[in-house]
Order: sequence, then structure tokens, then C-alpha cells
Amino acid sequence: LSSTGQPYLSSGLYRNDGSIHSIWTVDWFAVEVYVSSDGSHLVAMGPLPVMKGQTRDLSDRALAFYEDGQLLKEHDVGDLIQQPDILPHNDTNYQWKRQVIFDGVDNRLAIRTLDGQTFTFDVATGLILQQRLDE
Repeated sequence: LSSTGQPYLSSGLYRNDGSIHSIWTVDWFAVEVYVSSDGSHLVAMGPLPVMKGQTRDLSDRALAFYEDGQLLKEHDVGDLIQQPDILPHNDTNYQWKRQVIFDGVDNRLAIRTLDGQTFTFDVATGLILQQRLDE
């Protein structure tokens, strides 16, 4: 709901002035998103990845980068995890990330994985700027 109590017509970016008119929209829903300070770039974290039997499905989306609601780049869990067998899981899902650090001013997103790596992404392009093994 907007600050005036009116429902938004679709998911997207809206001004913080009670308006129900979108700046841009998307046709998906995500629980965890990060929006840059310019309002143009957004990172959507993927849903909780699933187990396929006793195997972790590394083809599940880890995160996706958008500009004005348009997809720029996606990364699957398999792009970021080198040691899937150590990731904690239950019968249906598994965990892969330890920490997300978002800097919406400098358009950087850092993710620490549960297998001991840190990736730094350019939010404006979705490209990996740096990958390092944590010590």
C-alpha cells in the first residue's frame, strides 16, 4: 500500500510521496531486494535454492541485476559456489550465502558465501569486480 492507503497496481519503483504511479515496474516478486540510491538499479536475491534428492541444485538463481526494471545479468548459485557439499541443507532447501553487504551510493554489492568466498559486484552492470577466498 502507498502512504495514502491506495494499493500499488504492480511491483516496481514508486516515489516516496504517496503516489501510486510507478517510475518503472517488474513482473516478478522477490523477498530480498537492494535498490541503488539513484533508483535505477536493483539487485534481487534469488529464492531459497532447492535440493533435488540429496543433491543441491546449483542452477537455481542466486541474484539478478536490473536497470529501470530490465534484466541486465543473472548469476546462478553454481557461478558462486565451489564446494556445494559443505552447504547446510534440509530435505527441500539449502543455504549458500553468509552475508550480503550493499552500498547503494557506490553501486557495489558484496556477498560472502558459506564456502568461504567473497564476491564484489558492480550493481550497474551485474559483473563480478572481485572474487577472493576468505582467510
